[in-house]
Amino acid sequence: MKDLNLKKWKKIIDLWCGDGKALRFFEKEFWLNGTWYDINSFAILYWKILNKIKKSNVKLYKKDFTKINNLKDFDYIYIYLFPEFMEKIEDWIFENKWKNTIIISNSFKFKKHKAFKILKEKIYLYK
Repeated sequence: MKDLNLKKWKKIIDLWCGDGKALRFFEKEFWLNGTWYDINSFAILYWKILNKIKKSNVKLYKKDFTKINNLKDFDYIYIYLFPEFMEKIEDWIFENKWKNTIIISNSFKFKKHKAFKILKEKIYLYK
């Protein structure tokens, strides 16, 4: 992931981030301003505790990320979703992002769009 060469102080959103280690990594390594959406109350509580312990500034929202109308506020979108879910959100994500937003997909590819760069055969970058 360090090969990404992301620009400092930009905004990143992690769609359905699980334990949040990717956003903590992006915040620490690239000084990115992270935002996270999830519907799991337990995960949010866990993250709030980790934010305090690790002095993280990641913003947390309890909301289904597919209800977000505007991804244009973000310079980067990080996803680590199974192929069947990626297929469901592919049109939505590409219609709602800013034209220069870079999508970072960990391990899984979109079907309709071609990655402009692939890192270590598992990180796919899209515009």
